[in-house]
Amino acid sequence: MYIKLGDIVKVLGMNDEDQLEDWYGEVIGCLDANRYEIYYIEHSHADVWTFNENYEVVEKTSINEVSRTKHGDYSKSWMKFGFELVRSENRIELHLKHKACSSTDSDGSESLDSLDSWSSSESDTHVSDLIDDSALELVQPTVA
Repeated sequence: MYIKLGDIVKVLGMNDEDQLEDWYGEVIGCLDANRYEIYYIEHSHADVWTFNENYEVVEKTSINEVSRTKHGDYSKSWMKFGFELVRSENRIELHLKHKACSSTDSDGSESLDSLDSWSSSESDTHVSDLIDDSALELVQPTVA
């Protein structure tokens, strides 16, 4: 599975108190097979989150989950992580609606339509890799 431009990701980060926490953002660039440029969202007020003005370089190993955007449908991808995308005339906001959707069925089993195994490729720079015709999916990496 490739990480593509426009994918929404959940990244394992560390806060100012040296505690692990989940960060969310959009992939905007690929430096090489192991490093990505990501615009994170940050808490603005109440349940409103906005994009940070600066992007961060993130190691692929820190990316825990990927939500694919199919044909530019960012709303569904953000909803996978519990955010509602709200566009206004001059800004984009994300409203925290609920905790991220679980990838397990009611009986506790993982559903194959929403999960895929993680793989890596050196060919992330081809234009054809930027086109995603697969179904919207939530991807969780597996440890080899």
